[in-house]
Amino acid sequence: MKFKVPDNIRLFLSSKYLDWAETLPKFNSGFIHELQIIREHQRRESKKEYERSRPPKGVEFLFLYFRLIEIFHIEEFDNFQKGLIRLLPGLQDDFYNRNFQTEFRHFTESISGGGYKKLGLIRREGKRIAFFHKPVCEIRDLPPEVDYISISIHKALPSAVEITLDVHLTHEATKHLLELQEKHYLSRIRFRSLFPWKMKGYTEDYIGSIISQQILEWINNLRINIELCIRPYIKGYFMQQITGKKPCLPAIEVYGMKGLPEGEEAFDTLRNESRGWLSSLGLEFYRDIYGDGKSLFVWSHTNTTKTDNCTAHRLIVLWESYLKTLETKHYGGEISAIIHNTKYALDAILPCIAVIEFLRTAQRNIEKLRMAVFDSIKLRPFSRYKLNKYIKLNNVVKQESMILERTSMEFNERIKYIHYKMKSIEDMKIIKKNPNVNEVENLKDVSIEFVKFDIDRLKKSLSLVTNSFSEFLSTRNMEVMYRLQLNIFWLTIVVTIATIVGLLANWASIKVFLKMFLQYLSIL
Repeated sequence: MKFKVPDNIRLFLSSKYLDWAETLPKFNSGFIHELQIIREHQRRESKKEYERSRPPKGVEFLFLYFRLIEIFHIEEFDNFQKGLIRLLPGLQDDFYNRNFQTEFRHFTESISGGGYKKLGLIRREGKRIAFFHKPVCEIRDLPPEVDYISISIHKALPSAVEITLDVHLTHEATKHLLELQEKHYLSRIRFRSLFPWKMKGYTEDYIGSIISQQILEWINNLRINIELCIRPYIKGYFMQQITGKKPCLPAIEVYGMKGLPEGEEAFDTLRNESRGWLSSLGLEFYRDIYGDGKSLFVWSHTNTTKTDNCTAHRLIVLWESYLKTLETKHYGGEISAIIHNTKYALDAILPCIAVIEFLRTAQRNIEKLRMAVFDSIKLRPFSRYKLNKYIKLNNVVKQESMILERTSMEFNERIKYIHYKMKSIEDMKIIKKNPNVNEVENLKDVSIEFVKFDIDRLKKSLSLVTNSFSEFLSTRNMEVMYRLQLNIFWLTIVVTIATIVGLLANWASIKVFLKMFLQYLSIL
């Protein structure tokens, strides 16, 4: 079997060869000449991409904050409550939550009604926030880009509660993001041969994707560091998943764009002419974009099962248009006003986003269960001795099926409440609708339709897995019972034979005993 060189080693060696060739005098032939030509090509392409990714004149980009979402199912409500009290001990002494445990139990266990509660905030140790009277938790290891984190709980379905962490960022976050976007990057070269004098061709990664990847990696690392800070206290459904080096919690990122032209046609012109700039920031404005004239919502499209860079959903504020709808003097500035009001949009989309992200995670779990189940069903020698493993696997399948069925039932039951909750985003219509496709036009309806479609699809797949494995397990139980009965039958025969052998071996003594017994009876 041929040894396969890891990709990171191949990239490292290729980069070092090119760096080395660049430091040498100009060669006119040989493999060094070829390396120098490749490096010159990288430099030219880097310059072109840098110019293509510059922001339009007068446009300013801001990274305001992002929302992390965790979900707790009814089976985990007790652990959820204990974790909140450890995170915010002041909840039990707070004036507004004097009977927190009773109110929390009523809020989470009720099968009717919904709503949300603001709980408190997390801040860096030593930082003070004026005019805030909710419980506060101080965490020393918060990333320096984080100003503070506000915590709330939301409930739309009877058996699930979402906790949201709104991570408010300092100006350093925007500064660092723009610094990454301002750098000159070289394309990534991979030589097919590990030795440069044996040139057998190479592959090259597009520079534009490298720029956006660097930004996404930084944002993901920021999310991971925050998750590490809260993991000891809050560990719900998403936190329990194994994601490797990727963030666990779904996110909605909120950005601001100043200086954009107003009107749909002007924005289309900007989008087409500044595609390189938007793409370098990881913003792909080409499909599934919804807007209301003052903000845009962009769905996450990254397949998180195949990449380490999982993008979040994005809400982009069109600054000047948004400010026309607000009275900023009541909020202490433009940024505070926009942050405060965009949270209403995030709260409106939350019921569907939480369920959609749950269904995405459930899909990955169902895919793993599907492989495990069908692999177990395949008969192998001695597979009959793995009944305990099958029972454990069946328990996992039944649990996933129960949660999915319950979510489906409760979502359909609470659909009117969800429609009411999402009413504020009805005005967000799809931008650049395809006339040849019958698409749902507004964000509210498309979110609800997406949930229904995914639930039906996953229920069918999981139903097949559940029924197939239940039948397989029943067959295995019959086989075990048959073998148990057969073993008991043979054991009975063995015991009978052993008894007969014992009687024959002691027949003389038995005869003496019988004679004595008969004599005793005759006397009586």
